[in-house]
Amino acid sequence: MADFPDMHGSPEPEPELVELEVDGLGTLRGRVDGIEGGFASIVLDGELSGWSLHGHDARLVHLASGLKLEGTLRAAGDQRKVELVVHEPHRRSWTRADARLATLLVPDELGMLWRAETRNVAAGGMLIAGASDLEENQSLHIYVHLEDGDVDARGRVVRVEEPDVHAVAFEAISGPDRLRIHREVLRARIAELKDDEAA
Repeated sequence: MADFPDMHGSPEPEPELVELEVDGLGTLRGRVDGIEGGFASIVLDGELSGWSLHGHDARLVHLASGLKLEGTLRAAGDQRKVELVVHEPHRRSWTRADARLATLLVPDELGMLWRAETRNVAAGGMLIAGASDLEENQSLHIYVHLEDGDVDARGRVVRVEEPDVHAVAFEAISGPDRLRIHREVLRARIAELKDDEAA
């Protein structure tokens, strides 16, 4: 996991660490276990059951960046886990981030491959620049290079924005690889927020 520079004289929290400010119940700590669309899955520290939080409004505070998101909690089927259903308009800022990642695309049935680069990344897919001749609904194999190894996934072109810029949705990706994408999104969001503060 990447280390981030110390801006205040003490080590920064890991990217997954969060606090939950729960209406009527106080502040809880935990870590993000996954992000999917407008939902954040959180594993709680301590003994409090996720079922006891179901239906409560809460504010999630991302400790490494100070990013705050508001939503409603729901039980996630595990005593230690809860999901935050993020309220609009916070969803996109939480789930997507600008990031330049080397990507290899292998379209089905075309007998060729493209070396491309992401423009932004989310748990459910990415915007990719550098591949031409792809059509909407084209299925393809996707390899995304991360520092700790490549993500191997299958996806589909859901939108053609420019001749060489395509929005691709993941259709088959392993749980561990999806979590690695989640972490990359968090790291990129931290960098964006720090750049905004420095501007």
